[in-house]
Amino acid sequence: MAVIYRKLTSADLDTFIEMRITQLREEGAKEDTDLRPALKDYYTRHNLGTLTEVFTRVY
Repeated sequence: MAVIYRKLTSADLDTFIEMRITQLREEGAKEDTDLRPALKDYYTRHNLGTLTEVFTRVY
């Protein structure tokens, strides 16, 4: 298994948002609220290029 660290790019944003929504749902966020627009706006304005994401791959 390899762990790869790299900066979040716009190409990764949709995947990252889906992962974040999954986490929020597990922590109790309501299903009837569409979080995608707010999260996309937030990460685009504040964090894109500053967040480091971790990908784990099994080889």
